[in-house]
Amino acid sequence: MNDTTLDAYNEIYVTNISQRVFNSMGIDFNFGISTENFEKGLRRANSNNEVLVLYAHKIDSTPANYRISQEYLEKLFILSNQYQLKSIRMSDLKEFF
Repeated sequence: MNDTTLDAYNEIYVTNISQRVFNSMGIDFNFGISTENFEKGLRRANSNNEVLVLYAHKIDSTPANYRISQEYLEKLFILSNQYQLKSIRMSDLKEFF
């Protein structure tokens, strides 16, 4: 799923807690998720009251596989704030719904 649009994968959006298994999308450097691409996924999550399930591995400024830079992560949080979306842990899903 590298270099793809987040909103193309329904399975990475959670709509209710009755699901027992959740799929997710990686946002590390090697996945090639642009900020524009990320924003498209946020718009969908916001308009549908969904949780977009994402993961990353190690925060590191080295553009290597399974790394995410602090700068990129900060941009993603700024975008999330613009859509009034918050970051939650998997254990918080029950409270979200």
